[in-house]
Parts: sequence; structure tokens; C-alpha cells
Amino acid sequence: MTKYVLFDLDGTLTNPEEGIVNSIRFAAEFYGLKNVEELKPGFRKYIGPPLLDTFIELLGPDVEKAEAAVAHLIAKAGFIPLDKLVIKYPK
Repeated sequence: MTKYVLFDLDGTLTNPEEGIVNSIRFAAEFYGLKNVEELKPGFRKYIGPPLLDTFIELLGPDVEKAEAAVAHLIAKAGFIPLDKLVIKYPK
């Protein structure tokens, strides 16, 4: 019996582009990234990869700053990242 069904919603079944791009823009602006509106068209490449990797690329190699940006985004957007909800299947 199937207990759970998991959908990959990063562009497979839905178009999350507007929400993801605006969320990244919001957090990037909060942490002082300059020229966010000029960079916004390039944010589409961040749909799918982990948020931490995205913010390290956008804000620089300071992992603590990138983690704070992810935490800020999560708190403001009111969502829980999938890696906090899913338990890895044992080998």
C-alpha cells in the first residue's frame, strides 16, 4: 500500500518561476545585493538547485550569510524546504 506520493514541483508539473524568482530577489535585496532588478532575468537558473547554493553564488562565499538568507526567505515566505520534510531512503 502506498502511503505517500511525492511530486517534483520545480517546473515539472507547475511553473514556479515567478514565486521563486521573487523570493530570491526579496532575500537578495534584504542582504544588500546591488542591482537586483538587473540580475532578476538570470534568476531563472536558480529554480531547482538548493537555496544555500544559490545564495552562496549570489552573496559570496560566506556560508553563514547564505544560511541567514535562506532562513530569512523561509521565515518570510512561510514554507519549509523539502529537505526538512523528506527522510532519505536507507541504502
